[in-house]
Amino acid sequence: MHKKTTLVVVSFWVLFFLACTGKVKTQSSEKSIIDKHYKFSAIIITLGPEAKKKLRKNRSFSVKKMQAASYEVFIARKLLSDTSPYNVYFHITDLRARTTAGAVILGPLGGKDLLVGEVVVKDPAGKVLEKFTVRTSYSLGGVATGLKQVRMTWLYKKFAILAANTFQGTPDYHGK
Repeated sequence: MHKKTTLVVVSFWVLFFLACTGKVKTQSSEKSIIDKHYKFSAIIITLGPEAKKKLRKNRSFSVKKMQAASYEVFIARKLLSDTSPYNVYFHITDLRARTTAGAVILGPLGGKDLLVGEVVVKDPAGKVLEKFTVRTSYSLGGVATGLKQVRMTWLYKKFAILAANTFQGTPDYHGK
């Protein structure tokens, strides 16, 4: 009986980590980004044409809520400074939020919630210093994930965590 319980628990965590993912694709060496010890005076969130088009059909995405979640992560990670000359831009290029019914009833079979964007560091003159892509997805189902805002908040925080990880070189950091 103990082996069955262990198998169920292990299977749950394997499925959880496969269903909720995130990855970063950098154009330059991640080490070169880390070595610069960036701090930012602001996090600015913008939407690309494709994201704006999808937002018209699906109003789940909130720039204000993503910004609040991102500030929470960056403050906790000590990546913000009022005196920094740099801003970081989260330019959202693609997004998707399943319907509540699709998430609860179909779970991963109903597709996944998705948030994709470019993270761009600019100097005061607007020159791009760094640029990389962050992709997060959430495809768990069931009653616990039925609330769309729970899923969206997870995506916002995961996006910010992956960006912070890239700036600090902490790929295994799963907290704030």
